[in-house]
Amino acid sequence: MESIRIEDKKYKSKKSLRAYVSWVGPKKVKPRIELQLLRNGCYHDSSIELCNGEISCTWENLEVYDSYGDEYVYKVIQLTKLEDYSTEISKYGLLIINRYKKN
Repeated sequence: MESIRIEDKKYKSKKSLRAYVSWVGPKKVKPRIELQLLRNGCYHDSSIELCNGEISCTWENLEVYDSYGDEYVYKVIQLTKLEDYSTEISKYGLLIINRYKKN
């Protein structure tokens, strides 16, 4: 079966994507972390650094569809490994939860 490229304006649309970080636990000073955007499971765009307890970041001007009209799937991962925290990623991949590990 031959693929057909779609040139409709709908498929050239762009969007912004906001990711959030939740910190669970008593530690008041939060470490610096680096978040990476994935598009269809592959690294996409530059990573973003969050410092001093920042809890969100946004990637702008992201393509919604590929050249065949299939919608891209975007998720976020945390590149920084934290010794004092366990890290979870939400079902939809836009919320990262860092839980403080009790000694």
